[in-house]
Amino acid sequence: MFESVYYIIGAGLLVGWLPTILFISGCAGYMTTQESFPDAQAMESRVRNYRDWLQVSEKELVSLEKVLSPVLERARQADFPSYSVLDKNLTEMRDAVSTVNDLARAQKKMILLLQRRKSLTVRSKIPGDTQTFIRKFTQTDNRIEAAQANYRRGESNLVKFFKKKNEKLVFLQQQIAEWEPQMLALKVKRHRLGPGIKKFTEEIAAELALNPPERTVKVLAERSKEMETIVDQFDKIENYYRNIDRIAAREIGGNVYLGKIGDPPRDYERKMKNNLRRYEQLLLSLERLLGE
Repeated sequence: MFESVYYIIGAGLLVGWLPTILFISGCAGYMTTQESFPDAQAMESRVRNYRDWLQVSEKELVSLEKVLSPVLERARQADFPSYSVLDKNLTEMRDAVSTVNDLARAQKKMILLLQRRKSLTVRSKIPGDTQTFIRKFTQTDNRIEAAQANYRRGESNLVKFFKKKNEKLVFLQQQIAEWEPQMLALKVKRHRLGPGIKKFTEEIAAELALNPPERTVKVLAERSKEMETIVDQFDKIENYYRNIDRIAAREIGGNVYLGKIGDPPRDYERKMKNNLRRYEQLLLSLERLLGE
C-alpha cells in the first residue's frame, strides 16, 4: 500500500499521523519477536492497538453481515456453491475477530499481573506456568496476527468473489487506507511551505506598518486575503478527511457496501477524489503566491 514505509513514517512524525500509520502497518502481518516487548508498557501499547482493531473490525463485520444477508439467502436457495464460498469466508472473519478478542484479553491479564506484582518483570516466569511473560505474550501475539491475516484473507476473497460477478464489495476502512498515502503526502508538502507562509505574513505586516499608499494597501490586502482563502480551504479538506469514516458510514448505512462495477461513485467518494485534486491545485496556488 505504501511506496516507502520509511518515507511515510518520517512524514507521519512531521504532521502527527504516526500513531495511525503504525496501527495500519502493525496489522500488516509479520512475526513478532520477544525484543518487541521490553516492558509492560510496550505490551500495553500492543493490546491497545488490538482493541482499536477490534472496534473497527466488529463494526465492519456487522455491516458486512447486513449487506450479505439477502445475498446469502438467495444463494442458499439457488446457487449453493456461491453460498458455500460466501459462508466460508464470512465464518473465517467472524472466527478471526473472536480469536483476537479472546487472545487480547489473555494478554491483558498478563499485563495486569505484571503491574500488580512489582517484583515481576517481563522475563519472569508466570506464576503457575513454565513460561516467562515475554515468551507467552509473544506467542499469543503471533497467534493474534495470524488471526488478523485470516480476517484480511476472508475480506480479500469476498472482494474477488463479487468482482467476478461484476460487482464491487467496498470496505470503508480499506478504501480510506488507500487514500491515506496521497493525503499524507499532500499534508507534508503543505507543512514544508509553513516557513514560507510565516515569512509572507511577516512581510505583509511590515509593509503595512510603513503606511504605504492606498493602492499598495489594496494590493497587500488582496494578497493577504488570497492566502487566508487558501489556508481555509486546506483546513476544510483536511477536516473532511478526518471525518470521512463517519461521513461515509452515514451515507452508505454502515462500513461496507455492495454495488455494481461501473456505478457512479457515492457522494463521499466523489467529494474525496475532488478534494485530493483540489488540494494539489491549492498547493500550486500557494507556491505561486509565495514565489516558490
